[in-house]
Amino acid sequence: MAIDFLDVISFAQVHEKEKEVVEKLGVTKYPTIVFLPGGDAEGVVYDGELKKAGLSEFFSKYKTPKSDPWESEESSSSTSSSSSTTSVAPKATEKRKSRPQNYRNKH
Repeated sequence: MAIDFLDVISFAQVHEKEKEVVEKLGVTKYPTIVFLPGGDAEGVVYDGELKKAGLSEFFSKYKTPKSDPWESEESSSSTSSSSSTTSVAPKATEKRKSRPQNYRNKH
């Protein structure tokens, strides 16, 4: 989720021992996911299954996930009018985009 919503939503983990925050958010079981929209708005508790599809749908109600810059590069470089395979490498003068170390390929 943190990759899908990079620079859109900040994710944090709060431990049970952090009593003030736990009480303020009304957390009674673990794990609990609470979306904090900001300002004076109250937190919204996610009550669905802890799977990527459900979580993504939940967060997408509030913020739009970033598009995957590598996915668009991969799909545009993989389409070709011939059946031969072509490798595309950046020119020596171009900087190559690198994936974050914790990036997981969705395919």
